[in-house]
Amino acid sequence: MKIKRHCTTTWGVITVCLEDGAVTDCTLPFLEEEPAEGFAILEKDAGPEGAFIEAVFSGRTVKNPPAVKLKGTGFQQLVWRAIADTPKGQTKTYGELAKAVGRPRACRAVANACGRNPAPLFFPCHRIVGANENMGGFSAGLPWKRLLLNAEH
Repeated sequence: MKIKRHCTTTWGVITVCLEDGAVTDCTLPFLEEEPAEGFAILEKDAGPEGAFIEAVFSGRTVKNPPAVKLKGTGFQQLVWRAIADTPKGQTKTYGELAKAVGRPRACRAVANACGRNPAPLFFPCHRIVGANENMGGFSAGLPWKRLLLNAEH
């Protein structure tokens, strides 16, 4: 059974899709610039997904995160698992992640896999940055990436 849960924030609505009890997708509204209004969660659906999202943005660690089942290529799955191994509050470069998955010359392929991550709050690709610590990209826009990185520090 497919279910959608929503989390309304001052920056827009975050949607989490579940299938058979596992997160399959998490969509954040795209932002080019940081909104003037600070970030706050206004309303969230009941369930572990809403509590997880609230914890992510408050910088708290979740002991039992919701189950996640993402669809992607074998390489994408490998990259997403390596992203999940990046400790909270730390960053890795696309190059470091490429080495971690055994493909040291595949920085762009790793960046593409990060960009195709269907659940960026659950597989924290905001922790992956460009060379020389530049921000790199983020599928929902750099304001979200900055917010998530700041929440972890």
